[in-house]
Amino acid sequence: MKRTIYFIVFFFFYTTGFVLADNQIPISPVTPPGSPSRTRGQNGTIVTATLTDTEVVLNFTTAAGIATITVTDNTGSIVYQQTIDTDTNKVLEIPIDSWDSGNYTLTIQYSDIALSGDFSF
Repeated sequence: MKRTIYFIVFFFFYTTGFVLADNQIPISPVTPPGSPSRTRGQNGTIVTATLTDTEVVLNFTTAAGIATITVTDNTGSIVYQQTIDTDTNKVLEIPIDSWDSGNYTLTIQYSDIALSGDFSF
């Protein structure tokens, strides 16, 4: 009986992890053409982005100072833009429930670093 309970608990957390991982927006560095690629600090570890039914939630795990967050649609039009101080605002919730379904690009610019991730809903 104990073994069955452990299996059920393990299975629940194992499958829940996959469901949650599907909602993560992969964030990666943007390297301008002709620029040397950076090897540290640009892999998205300073911020995670999660897609829910009604919003994109950014969680800044490391303070990066002033950051500009931009979301563009598949035509390149800006549908959202905000500048925040990540030293004092660790979480940003971007409402998407009024947007048309489609493909979007999230860009986070701070200092001379740009991170980007694509998502759709």
